[in-house]
This record gives sequence, structure tokens and C-alpha cells, in this order.
Amino acid sequence: MVSAPRGTSNSLSVRFYCLTPAGLPLRLTLSGMALIHLEPCPVVVTAFAGHSIRFAELVLRMVDRKPDSVERAGYSLIRFDAKGRPDMDRYRRQSEASIRAHQEAFFDDQGGPGNIVDMRDRFTAMGGRWTPSLQESMLLEQAALGRTKAKTLRFDDETFDLEGGHQAPDPVAEKRGTRIFDELPFPVLCDVRLRKLHQRQPKATPAEVPLGCPVDLVVLATKTTGATCRLQGHEGVLVLRDDPTKDLIPGRVITVKPERVWSYQGSTYLRGEKVANRLDAAALGLVPLALKAWGLWDPKDCYWGEEDQPLEAWARPIVARGPRPSFEFEACLPGTDPEDWESDPIQVAIGDWNSGRKAQAIRVLEALCRADLRCLDAHAHLGAFHFERHPERALMHYQVGVAIGRLSLGSKFDGVLAWGCLGNRPYLRCLHGVGLCMWRLGCFDDAETVFDRLLWLNPSDNQGARFILPEVRARRDWKDFADAEKAEL
Repeated sequence: MVSAPRGTSNSLSVRFYCLTPAGLPLRLTLSGMALIHLEPCPVVVTAFAGHSIRFAELVLRMVDRKPDSVERAGYSLIRFDAKGRPDMDRYRRQSEASIRAHQEAFFDDQGGPGNIVDMRDRFTAMGGRWTPSLQESMLLEQAALGRTKAKTLRFDDETFDLEGGHQAPDPVAEKRGTRIFDELPFPVLCDVRLRKLHQRQPKATPAEVPLGCPVDLVVLATKTTGATCRLQGHEGVLVLRDDPTKDLIPGRVITVKPERVWSYQGSTYLRGEKVANRLDAAALGLVPLALKAWGLWDPKDCYWGEEDQPLEAWARPIVARGPRPSFEFEACLPGTDPEDWESDPIQVAIGDWNSGRKAQAIRVLEALCRADLRCLDAHAHLGAFHFERHPERALMHYQVGVAIGRLSLGSKFDGVLAWGCLGNRPYLRCLHGVGLCMWRLGCFDDAETVFDRLLWLNPSDNQGARFILPEVRARRDWKDFADAEKAEL
């Protein structure tokens, strides 16, 4: 290898390519190659059906992070069946045969009985390799070095067209039987199902955004330099360019006076002056989560302490009120396989957060919000993740979840939302979070109202509101309480 000039960085990079049946080079991402080797293999490319596709692995020498030369190349051949699924069992047999053939050539050159050499592994291995022509070699090298453009093949996009790149989804593609979206293991690529849902969302056009006239935008997810939004009253999605973005919360409605609208790579972008930012669940255009009736909740069936002990003050009016109807919220968790409990993006986000990948955790939760703003658990965990350092922002996340939940409950709801019903927990988490934030920010009256409401909704009090309520009524500072709790641990 030629050494890099003084003052420049020198490194290696690996890039993957394949040649289509027509001989066009396509680049593959590292995650795409990983998908091919998963067991079972979820990849389906109908354009490759019935073909042996030529793959190339190129090791590039990078100078100042730019490709300079091809240092090494490896070539493999993968057969795709009639449905467009790669025959990875055959490829593995060929790879294993190649390893054995190399071992035999190195360790055993005497042959078998009668000096007969077993060539089966060598012939099997040859079926998994190909040798490029000079023209093919130059074509791949030029693409790898960036001298010619090559489209990227993404296996999570069913609508990839070998000639025209990525096209909009079509009804025929939507009805195909086997799709990677349905079969991806989770959480190998935990957001692929969510991205699939995002791709189905229609995009706004510049013509729908009048310049100079204020427009209301529903925030779906934030970006480093803005947010993905939906035009209120429309289904079209666009990107708002805004800096800073700390006041952009999924589920809130912002009013913007557009100054510039443009289109780039099929997406519409908007920049303008924000004139209002409000919480208005009714303006989100959502179908309220359904409530399932679970019969009557009777305080006589609950444990309120020892029989010879008087009821606590908070419990007396609840018991006196008598039986009340019990309900459960409809579950809403986009991108989840109901039959696979491990395919829970909330758990993936929690794992990312606990592992220090905090930006990734936020991204997963906001991807859920973009897919469906009614995912109350996403709002609850966004609030929980921000609570320690940014209680004001956490409060806004929690309030969005509570407001969306109230679309189902109405203003006069007097029933029970038991913690034992799993569908109720996201809403109860949001409400509990609002109470904690109000307490921490010194809004004692509001916090008292929230915790009292929690006890009426969930009298079993699995969240400990009955222990917090006296502290709030005594106007005890949240920090003093939190420090005392930590000291006892």
C-alpha cells in the first residue's frame, strides 16, 4: 500500500455492490448485506427472481476520507429463486465447500486411495464465485471510487425499480404476498417497520402551502434542524426548517407564516416565522382511541387495609361513591407484531437509553409519534427521558399524551381505568408525569388536582399517588423530597 502524504489521513473502507441481470451496478448498504445473511432471510427482490446475481466486496483505500484506490476485491454469486428470495442455504454450502477446499489444498496434497483427489468441494465452491470481465471490473471500480453514480438498493423498499430507482408505492406492490416488512426480526433493524409506515404517508406539495398566509402544522417528529409536520386538515407531510427546535413537540400545533417553500427529492420544505405554538388535541384530526368496557368496578372487591383500621382520607370519597364502570384504552403501538412480544419499540428505546444511546432512543419514540400520534406510551417515555434535565419539555410531552387520551374520555368521564388493564397504563403514565412535573415546577395546586384525579381513575394506586399527595398539599419542595428519597436508598 502506498503511504499517504504527510498531514493526510489514511484508512480502509469496505463497500458492497451487485450487478443487475442487465449489468448495471447497484450499491448495497452494510445493513442490507446483513439482512441477506439473516436466518431466515427476509430479503425479497422480485426483479432478481430466477437470476444468479453477481456481488462484489471492494476494500478501498481512503485518503482524507475520500476513496483513492481499490486495494482488494472479492466476488460471490447468489442465486435468487422464482419469488426473488436469495437461496442462502445454497450460498452457505458453497462457502463451506470453499473453506474445505482451501484446507485440503493446504494440508493434504497426497489425494485419497489410489492418489485420487476428491474434487466435489472445489466444484461446489466454484458455483458460488464469479470472475468479472475487464469491463465489469472497471465498472465496479469506477462506481466504488465515486467516478460514476450507482443507485443504492434498499431491501426495506418494495418499490425499488432497477431502471428508475425508488418510485412511489403502487397498489399492485402493496398487495404482494411476502414482504420484508412483515418478516424483519426485531430489533435487528428496529425502525424498519416504522419507516415502512412513514413511506405510506402522503407528502404535501408546495402548492398546498400559501406564502404569506399563516398555516397550522401538526408536529409529528423533530429533526436536528426542524421537524416533520402535517398540514392541519390535510394528510400531506412536509419538513419545517427551524432552529432551534426545543419548542417543537410531537402532537403540538404550531402556526407558521411561510416565507419560503421549496421541493427537494420529492419532499416539501418550509421556512417561516412561528407565530403560535399550542396544545390542541381536537385540531390534530385523530380518531379517538376506543374504550373497551370491563363491567363494574366495585370498591367492596378491593383491599383497603386491615378491617380494624379506618379508611385513609383519600380513599373515603372513592369508596362512598360506590361501583363505577371500568374501561380499557385501545392499544396503539405502531410497528409491532402482536404475536411477538420482543418486537416492542418502546422496549428498544428503553434499552437504547439505558445503554447511553439517548439520541437513538428519542428517535425511535418520535418515529412512533410520526407513525401514529395516538401512541400514548411514546409520549409518556419521551416525557420520562426528558424529566431529569428538562422538566418543562417533559411536561409538554406528558400533556400531549393526556390531551389525546381525553379525546376518548370526554370531559365528564367518571369511570375507572385500572392499572391491571395494560391498555390504560400509557395514559396513566402520562397523567402521573404531568403531576410530577407540576410539583417539580412549583405548581402545587395543579399537581394536587392531577394526583387526586389519578386516585379516582385507578384506586388501586399502583403508581404511589397517595404517598405524593400529602407532600404536595404540604407544599414541600420537590427537590427536598427527591434528595431525601435518594438518601434512603
